[in-house]
Amino acid sequence: ALPPPGADAVQDLARYLAALYQPAERVSYVLQAFEDGDGVWKPGGKGVYSRTAGELLAALAKHQDLRFALGDWTDAAGAWGRLNPMDGGGVGNDNVTDCRCVLVESDSLPVEQQLALIRDLRLPCAAIVHSGGKSVHAVVRVEAGTDRKLYRERVEYLFGVLEKHGFAVDRACKNPSRLSRWPGFTRGGKRQYLVGVNEGCKTWR
Repeated sequence: ALPPPGADAVQDLARYLAALYQPAERVSYVLQAFEDGDGVWKPGGKGVYSRTAGELLAALAKHQDLRFALGDWTDAAGAWGRLNPMDGGGVGNDNVTDCRCVLVESDSLPVEQQLALIRDLRLPCAAIVHSGGKSVHAVVRVEAGTDRKLYRERVEYLFGVLEKHGFAVDRACKNPSRLSRWPGFTRGGKRQYLVGVNEGCKTWR
């Protein structure tokens, strides 16, 4: 069953950051958003990509408030962050310093079923986040380092396994600089929240 949101939004984000990044690694996140012609809120601009995970964790611990620590966001839209550490020079795939994780999500299965499959398959998840919408975002460890070819091979293998088990994975999520929903932030009155960290198998192997 899907757990409810925890009481502490700041703690949600702190646990997520600690699970995904080393303290000295640069983290990229986007709080700005725009509404497209279909009324869908999307990330606006490149966002922030120069702060380290250690700096963000220190700011969260000091302020105990997402807005003071990170900045303001559009409540209707929520907030996003890139799954992998970046070099501080931009937000493209070439700026990723370690192809550590990939985003797994599906918009076609019920949320409870998505989570059940992710857990049944024991995917090596650094974190699982409820998107505040109709999906969970599983941040799955593929541990490819700087080897882009290995990253592509492992992502293709992972997506193939998911599809074989009836999980209609969103294949647009395969790039290493992909934005994913960040826990703690509200989105249209609901919270994007942390379901768990370090679930399933400990490593890709």
